[in-house]
Order: sequence, then structure tokens, then C-alpha cells
Amino acid sequence: PLWELTASMRKVAAGDLSVVTEVKSNDEVGELSSVFSNMVRQLNVHIDKLIEKEKIEQRMRYSLLISEIDPHFIYNTMNTINYLARKGRDSEIIEINTALIKILQDRLRIGKIEVFDSVSQEVDMLRHYMIVQQFRFSNVNIVWDITPELWDEQIPKNILQPLVENALLHGLTSDEGEPVDGCIEIRIRKQDDSLVIQVMDDGKGMSDEKIEELNGPKPECPPEGRGRHIGINNIRERLAYIYGCENCIRISKRGQGGTCVTVTLEQKQSRYNMGHDS
Repeated sequence: PLWELTASMRKVAAGDLSVVTEVKSNDEVGELSSVFSNMVRQLNVHIDKLIEKEKIEQRMRYSLLISEIDPHFIYNTMNTINYLARKGRDSEIIEINTALIKILQDRLRIGKIEVFDSVSQEVDMLRHYMIVQQFRFSNVNIVWDITPELWDEQIPKNILQPLVENALLHGLTSDEGEPVDGCIEIRIRKQDDSLVIQVMDDGKGMSDEKIEELNGPKPECPPEGRGRHIGINNIRERLAYIYGCENCIRISKRGQGGTCVTVTLEQKQSRYNMGHDS
């Protein structure tokens, strides 16, 4: 009985908490076995509680990361409404409000911790977003280059819209804050076991120093810079949480001008299975 108990203790010490000790003895060895078995059961109970607590905390963190996008988006939408008001285009605000309501209804589903959505649903939300922005960026053309069989593919929610938002506000807006003519291309392709999403613009682009900064660790944001590039940092944190990688998103120059943001989703590494806990 003592050797059997010793073997069980060694397994537990090695990390195997599935050990069941059944040493039947009416002496001190039997009592020790009973106490040890109870200890292992209690350890499993506490570990289960810690795991559940960690899941809840991580889900809350993910929800907070997604909700961080919404005030930023609403803030920019209000700017668009102000822009239309200054131009005297009051009737068009109704169309913006309709699109905004649809977008916010989609965001409310975050309460169910829906981490993923189909490509088609995300594109649909992006189309509503462009209804909001078309009044200000009326000379921006959107080009869709999505492989047809990928429309039902699952991708993390709210990835496309903040990337397009950055392209509009930082690529296709002049230094004076006025929109400029341009094109944004959204490309989604399958590459081996990965899904590759690219959002490209032909705007003013970025300096090498700025690209290096955005591709590096999350920079400290000075008070006067709050709200700038919040989408990139937010997406990077969410993808790091889902896929456990720090380089899922990369920024590069595009040809003679403009910027390309590439998101690589290695689906085998996701801690979720089609939006549900694995």
C-alpha cells in the first residue's frame, strides 16, 4: 500500500491530477491515502474555479477591447454629421442614422461574446459604415477582391471597419483634415492554413519611422495623440488574445504611394472553434 501511495504522489507531483488513489488499509497508510486523495480532489476543484474565473476575465477583456472601437467610431460619425450640418445637407443625416443603427445593433451582439463572424457579415457592416462615410469621402472608391468561397469563412468581429477607417482618416485625408480622392482595396485570400486580409489605400502613405513604430510594441500614446491609430493597437491586442501571436498584423508601404495593412489569421492556432470556446 505504501509503494502504491508513493507512486500516486509522484504522478501528482509530475502534474497528473487525474490520479485516483484507492489504498485500502486500516492503519496510518490508509488514513494518509484518504487525506491525499481528498487533497487532489480539492486541487481539481480549485483549478476548475480558477480556469472558469480566467475565462470570464478574458471574455470581459475581449469585450472591452471591442467596445474600445465603438466610442472612436461614434466620435467620427458625429464629426461626419457635423460636416453635413455645416454643408446644409440635413436630409442626408437620416440615411446616416439608419446605417449607424444597423452597425450598433451588430455591436450589441458582443454581449453574447461572439468573437467571430462570417466574412459576408463583416463586409455587410463595412458597407453600412461606408454609407456613413460616403458623404464626407464621396470621391473614395472601394474595390472588393474577395475569393467567392470565402464569404462564409469565420473571421474575428470588427476587423475590417477600423482598418478602412484608418485608411480614410490617415491615408486619404490631407494634413488640413480635408478628404482627398483615392481608392481603398479590400483583399481576402486563403493561403495554406491561413486567411490573409489586406486593406490597401493609394493615399499619402507613412514614413519608414512611423511604419516601424506601428509594427513594433504598442507605443505610449501622448495625451494629444489619443484616438489616433486606436484601431491598429486594438486589433493587434485582440488578435494576440485569440491567436496567441504578436505579429498577426503588419503595415507596409504600397508601391509608389499609400499603405497596405496585412492581417494573417492562422486558424489552427486560434483558441476558438468557429466562435466557440475550444
